[in-house]
Amino acid sequence: MTSVHRFRARIGTAVAVIGFLVHGAGVAVGQSLDPSRAPLPDHPHPWGSGYELSDLRFDEELDAFILSKMEQAHLPALSACVIHNDQIIWAEGYGLASIDPERQATVDTLYLIASNSKPVAATALLQLYDQGAFQLDDPINDYAPFAVHHPAYPDTPLSYRMLLSHTAGVRDWWDVLLPLIVEGDSTIPLAEFLQDYLIPGGAYYTGFSFTGEPGVDYLYTNVGFSLGAYMIEPLTGEPFADYCDANLFAQLDMLETSWFLAGLDPEHVAMPYYYDHDIEDYVPHGHTGGPIYPAGCLRTSVIQQARILMAQMNGGQSLDESVLSPVTVAKMQTPTATGYGLGVYRLQGPYGHLWIGHDGNWWGSRTYMYFRPADNIGIIMFTNGDAYFGGHDQEFGEIFARLAHEFSQQCPGDVDNNGSVDVLDLLDLLAAWGDCEGCAADVDHDGIVDVVDLLAILGSWGTCPIARATGPLGPIGVGSSQVYTLTSLPEAVGDVTFSFSAIADLGDASELINVYLNGVLLGTVFGDDGSDCPEQPDITELLVPHTTFNSAVPSGTAVLKLAPTAAVDANQCSDFSYIDVTVQYTPGIKR
Repeated sequence: MTSVHRFRARIGTAVAVIGFLVHGAGVAVGQSLDPSRAPLPDHPHPWGSGYELSDLRFDEELDAFILSKMEQAHLPALSACVIHNDQIIWAEGYGLASIDPERQATVDTLYLIASNSKPVAATALLQLYDQGAFQLDDPINDYAPFAVHHPAYPDTPLSYRMLLSHTAGVRDWWDVLLPLIVEGDSTIPLAEFLQDYLIPGGAYYTGFSFTGEPGVDYLYTNVGFSLGAYMIEPLTGEPFADYCDANLFAQLDMLETSWFLAGLDPEHVAMPYYYDHDIEDYVPHGHTGGPIYPAGCLRTSVIQQARILMAQMNGGQSLDESVLSPVTVAKMQTPTATGYGLGVYRLQGPYGHLWIGHDGNWWGSRTYMYFRPADNIGIIMFTNGDAYFGGHDQEFGEIFARLAHEFSQQCPGDVDNNGSVDVLDLLDLLAAWGDCEGCAADVDHDGIVDVVDLLAILGSWGTCPIARATGPLGPIGVGSSQVYTLTSLPEAVGDVTFSFSAIADLGDASELINVYLNGVLLGTVFGDDGSDCPEQPDITELLVPHTTFNSAVPSGTAVLKLAPTAAVDANQCSDFSYIDVTVQYTPGIKR
């Protein structure tokens, strides 16, 4: 019996129905799969260049922690990297990418990344959107060579937006899909499969291919997302995978990234495994593929995938390349009414922090790719073990939380990560003075602990500030106020800075946004500081006395409301308008 068939028998239909490349959004067993609600595990502490790895930080205690969690979770290998702005500031590979023959995992090991393929496919499609090839609410039937209709709502056109946000009413029916998973690459062409699955009379069509109301009901779907990715083919005349190779992957120098195993050196690809408790050993799943490969069959490394995440973190810029426009990135990250954006989603992490990105899960694959807007830190983690199906998502999530703590940029002078910059940090810096590749005292990551690092520590002396970010909220205009809830807020001991970034109708002195906190008016922003629908966001700040802030937020939870004046037209920016906010201050007493 092959490893694929052995594992099919082992998990049974009940687990299979969880979904091909199901995205868990949370990281603990038993948590909700709703990406708008599922949290990361709580943790005791919050916490263009850039591809030269010789000056990265390495920490034996951190290594030991990660290895111990891998052992608890039965993960043969794990590769991870941490990004700040446009630089990788840490990367490492642990364990074995292959057990027999033995092959060590590195930062360049290629993994099946499951549903973390979706942000990549969405980026490729939305590059064509930026070029004016389509509009998000256009019916796909205006472009596709075959027509797709929801049988219960035949008069409701399915749009690009619906497909990218999982609201098209397309369902993954696993009685059909599971037998199509094969060892190696699927030989079924993408267009052929979609027609046979979605059109009555097709070889894979059933009465269960659709459910819910298009544009209203959320249902996570790999088939629906693959239909969205497929639309690249009629738009360009090129096969989906070929288009990605020649455009997105070539642009970002992702030259060892592929939708198919046939495009890769098998010696560079991690073997997926599960841990068999009966024999107390790892068993290979083998390399598998399916016809809906745009939803989850991409293989790449953490270093290459970082270039996709950088575009999300930096308004569409990555490796000095313009991958997407800032407005399109904001559209991807702005949740629909159902909570999912366009190929990415949000989740609430420890201590109220917002994270944006995606995760992935399949047999012998668990992947995270998220960034925290408050300090623009991104984390990517790939493993070739069954963290989710094996019941060990908690340990995988704890590795993520530890990296988020270790590499927080909210207080870079805090060398020992104790929440304040003090004499202990100064002593650590003096002890590491000189050449010190990868040490924590190297605040500016240049491989040398010197006077620049000393000045950075002295300049941030005292209690570390905290920051909370809303991410993009839109549209913004009269009749379109935006509301966001901030949680786990300690008292402030100094003035509180609200930083605003917006692309909207804000070019006149009368075009203002009123800022409320738990119903208390804090002030107004923009007006003379704004402009009409700029290509790059307008930026301004509002300084609020700590006494005003503390009295408005007595319980640590704050409802932030951004209410435009009547002069702000939500439709002035024909493409999209949005605003995001970062709140930063020095904390005092925890509530």
